[in-house]
Amino acid sequence: MEGVQNGRGYWVPSSYMIQNGRGYWVLSSYMIQNGRGYWVPSSYMIQNGRGYWVPSSYMIQNGRGYWVPSSYMIQNGRGYWVPSSYMIQNGRGYWVPSSYMIQNGRGYWVPSSYMIQNGRGYWVPSSYMIQNGRGYWVPSSYMIQNGRGYWVLSSYMIQNGRGYWVLSSYMIQNGRGYWVPSSYMIQNGRGYWVLSGYMIQNGRGYWVPSSYIIQNGRGYWVPLSYIIQNGRGYWVLSSYIIQNGRGYWVPSSYMIQNGRGYWVPSSYMIQNGRGYWVLSSYMIQNGRGYWVPSSYMIQNGRGGNIIRLIGSLNRGRVEISRNGEWGTICDDNWDLNDAKVICRMLGFNRALEAFTADPGSGKILLDDVNCNGDEESILQCKKSEWEIHNCKHAEDAGVTCA
Repeated sequence: MEGVQNGRGYWVPSSYMIQNGRGYWVLSSYMIQNGRGYWVPSSYMIQNGRGYWVPSSYMIQNGRGYWVPSSYMIQNGRGYWVPSSYMIQNGRGYWVPSSYMIQNGRGYWVPSSYMIQNGRGYWVPSSYMIQNGRGYWVPSSYMIQNGRGYWVLSSYMIQNGRGYWVLSSYMIQNGRGYWVPSSYMIQNGRGYWVLSGYMIQNGRGYWVPSSYIIQNGRGYWVPLSYIIQNGRGYWVLSSYIIQNGRGYWVPSSYMIQNGRGYWVPSSYMIQNGRGYWVLSSYMIQNGRGYWVPSSYMIQNGRGGNIIRLIGSLNRGRVEISRNGEWGTICDDNWDLNDAKVICRMLGFNRALEAFTADPGSGKILLDDVNCNGDEESILQCKKSEWEIHNCKHAEDAGVTCA
């Protein structure tokens, strides 16, 4: 048989090919694979409106064999002839290399996609994704989850001005499904792939891990924030707050109030040179709203509604309530035994420190407190009469609990 290639005629061997149960004589092509040469049937392929004779590959799909055009693929600097797949993208058809993908123990030939990662190009399997009612072939990524490997869709994510192909996850939001990038998160020493959320902070956009929360009976994916607390790192939910007309994503804290749990924004507070994330409260002042740090107070608990710490969750100035009015305690004779009683009233297991705290305001209600350390309440300790003292607020007592 005579073949015409680039306008010139050649005599090349013919091959007998059976396709769909019928036999054909077609041109042969000389293909070098792994350093050895073979004559294989040719296929006529139209690409970008031009016709080419290319080697054929025999592909088995769903137990049936087909002769399909071959594509020459370079991977890691070596060239291979692999089966081609016909892919329709944006209404146009292309012959692209195929990749053999094993999924759930079965093998499939699927179109390949050329993916650039860290400046290098790779051919990887493609997955068919339907987004907003349209279908796309996109690169796949290999994900290991719970010790098993899966090929899943990839998403192109821009982070710090650089583009990456990362795993996608399917998210249903407001009854519609979306493929969104995934993030790899290490939590308690184990790694997880979770959905990413796009968070704008100070005018820049970031992809960060998300969590699924149910709020008022509806589910939402919200970004996570990474906070360091007492030298350890945690991923916690984020809250979107508007402050002075600008929006910020800040870490959230989980608060139980009246038996119900709420995620509320956190504020970063520096106290005695150390930084803490503490709950925020929304305060309206002069007709304007502000998020301000909260202080930890036990109400109707072991504190008997009379003790609170002004500072952080476990460290701060001790304040006591009398007749609905809060005041401070003078640090005369203040020691660790007194701190043990205060921490016990607040529900902590032990006291770490008794110290002179940052000055408060208002009344100084107690002085000369002298506890043995085993009392259940400061009211059981030796102390001055109410509001009898010789102190200033520079001598306000504080504790650190654990």
